[in-house]
Amino acid sequence: MRVFLCEKLEPDRYYALLRQAQVIDENDEQEIRSLQTRLFRAELLLDKLEKRDDGYDQLVKVLHRDRTQHYILEMVKETFNKLWQRTCEYEIL
Repeated sequence: MRVFLCEKLEPDRYYALLRQAQVIDENDEQEIRSLQTRLFRAELLLDKLEKRDDGYDQLVKVLHRDRTQHYILEMVKETFNKLWQRTCEYEIL
């Protein structure tokens, strides 16, 4: 999932919304923006999100609000559903 997000995510679109949700702060944004490629910016943004308990939840909310990269949201939901089903199957065994 991380590789997919790094390849597809356009982090520059989400700084304001993620700051509004208090997931990243101004210093985080400046640090991410300082990187030269979109891939590096996406990787660092995901690193920042992983450090927060609600980081990925907030990213999903931002993707839902933005709708310009809605296909990413669908892929994330599909992946989490598959993981959830596997977890439930293991609990039954």
